Amino acid sequence: MLGLAGLPALLQILCFAWLPESPRWLVARERLGAARTVLERLRGVAGSSDAESDVVDVELKEIVAKHREEMRVMADRGPRPILLQMLEQPWTRRALLIGCGLQAFQQLSGINTVMYYSASIVKMAGVRDDAMAVWLSAATAGTNFFACFIGLSLVERIGRRPLLIGSLCGVIASLAVLAVGFQIIRDNSMPVAFPSPLQNNTRQCFVQSTCDSCISQHPTSSKLDSIVSCGFCYSGSNGTCVSVSRSGNSSLCPATSQTSSWFLAKDFCPTPYAWIVLTGLITYLAFFSPGMAPVPWLINSEIYPLWGRSAGSGLATCVNWTCNLLVSLTFLSLTELLTKHGTYWLFASLATLALLFVIKFVPETKGKSLEEIEFMLENNI
Repeated sequence: MLGLAGLPALLQILCFAWLPESPRWLVARERLGAARTVLERLRGVAGSSDAESDVVDVELKEIVAKHREEMRVMADRGPRPILLQMLEQPWTRRALLIGCGLQAFQQLSGINTVMYYSASIVKMAGVRDDAMAVWLSAATAGTNFFACFIGLSLVERIGRRPLLIGSLCGVIASLAVLAVGFQIIRDNSMPVAFPSPLQNNTRQCFVQSTCDSCISQHPTSSKLDSIVSCGFCYSGSNGTCVSVSRSGNSSLCPATSQTSSWFLAKDFCPTPYAWIVLTGLITYLAFFSPGMAPVPWLINSEIYPLWGRSAGSGLATCVNWTCNLLVSLTFLSLTELLTKHGTYWLFASLATLALLFVIKFVPETKGKSLEEIEFMLENNI
């Protein structure tokens, strides 16, 4: 199974054979003929009329002039760290703010809680069968895959900013649906119809009144050292909160018998409202994948000067993975601290901040050269 993950990497390696070098990289190495050939391919004018070739010549001259200016500036400033030099210039400082901000908000809007914990979220929503939970999480992953093609078809038609803004609006609405869904599931949680009369049930489990409060309990002590949590033992519309052993079973619930009509729920509550959460998951990925998934990476490849591109992209990538780690490590703890619906309201708030950030700071880079982008950043356009 792990070996299958190597197939996409192998395909990517093969595709690199058709990946052209950057014209600016070629200019930096004084390979002007190769740079012109690549520009003709990228602009779709190879073998075209003289007028279209003149357009490529003008762009190539701009790139050469900009490269010489950058080299002069670098020589004047000496061998200081590139990040420090980027922070000294207002327009490169703004570029770093945009690039790092987009990468941070990409993760802080909760994408990898959905991708990493999709099966757990489906279970939290009330899906009892483990196999069904896995298949439903695969369906959400499929939505993520197919929605990416929407972004590919729109990014050069409508531009980066509209795609980001539309994506974030959908993400905020979807996170609100997830939050409301978990709130409804909690408010309509199956009540404890009868307390367990057995003496070896822990008090923490005995006093719970609903399934939701039951499965949220994690007793820290008990007269039975093996008791570590509570679970909801139910059949039909009747259920009770029972102690669950470290192995995940309970001697107080007859759910261990395959012929029993009783079930032991340790991390979910039976509910007819699971479809709300599933709808929120699918729409979240349908909106996130075309915009917030690829566009932050695309913009980061467009906004930095040639001399600072490696440093700027590296810092933005570091911010992305740092926020990824932060969100992934804290998600399950947040669901206990803030409740499930509170956690998604938090992500919805962060996505709203991301929307305001895009509207305020992110320029439209569609069809713009690096020189034009630099002018926009310098003049706050």
